[in-house]
Amino acid sequence: MSEPYELNERGGALVFKPLAKTVDQTNADSFLAPLAARAAEGFKLALDLSELRFLNSAGLGAVVMLVRDLKQAGGELRICAPTPTVRALFKMVRLENIAAIDDSVADALRAFGAEGPEGG
Repeated sequence: MSEPYELNERGGALVFKPLAKTVDQTNADSFLAPLAARAAEGFKLALDLSELRFLNSAGLGAVVMLVRDLKQAGGELRICAPTPTVRALFKMVRLENIAAIDDSVADALRAFGAEGPEGG
């Protein structure tokens, strides 16, 4: 069973917002499950992490695998609005070397050239 989430399409990009507050070994496999099955479609994805307060190495691994799978299929992932704790982890492991990190969903959509009707 996957964790609760919101998924919307805005201007040709998908915006995925997991509603889990914590991702660790107990839920890392289900954290991005709705997207993992579709990664071969190679879409543009704004991953809104504004609700996430804690992410351990298992959750980080899930993000890295999704970045890899999307890139291999010709897609792109941009991480949006990570909380300070999650942003610090991403900075520590230099995640920005494989995926852009934006301050907001709106910034990611602009970078994709896919601005939607809502700000982010």
